[in-house]
Amino acid sequence: MSMLTDSNQIIISTHNLNKKFGGIVVAKNVNFSVNKGEFRCLIGPNGAGKSTLFSLLCGIEKADSGQITILNKNVTELKAFQRIKLGLGLKFQTNKAFQSLSIKDNLSISNNKIQVMDNEIAEERYQLALTEFGLKSEENKQAGELPHNMLQWLEITMILASFP
Repeated sequence: MSMLTDSNQIIISTHNLNKKFGGIVVAKNVNFSVNKGEFRCLIGPNGAGKSTLFSLLCGIEKADSGQITILNKNVTELKAFQRIKLGLGLKFQTNKAFQSLSIKDNLSISNNKIQVMDNEIAEERYQLALTEFGLKSEENKQAGELPHNMLQWLEITMILASFP
């Protein structure tokens, strides 16, 4: 099977990932992988290191040691923007949508983050995202007018629309 159709393909993995803030260990020898098509849930109490792990995966924080791979490529030393180009996105707890802009404008900004995408592909992704996440009828509404749950979907849509 090719890498694109193999459901056993490892999309993202860590090997002995470690991170300390001062003397506090926030990630110790973290090993995990996610295969294509898998969904994983990371749960734990406040302060358990969930957000830190995602910050490490996305390159927002730098690991003290260990390795992170995306699509079998070692990305441990790559910056966040370089990991985004590999298709990695992060949805923060607090909403990062531009409240005074329309849904359409928020998605346009997301599409423009990756400049290698041509206009036709960007428009296709935009329309698909609006339809899939139930935002089509609201596309001209300002993000700040949306209820909290729709704001969350908007931000997820923005991340998905910006994939290269």
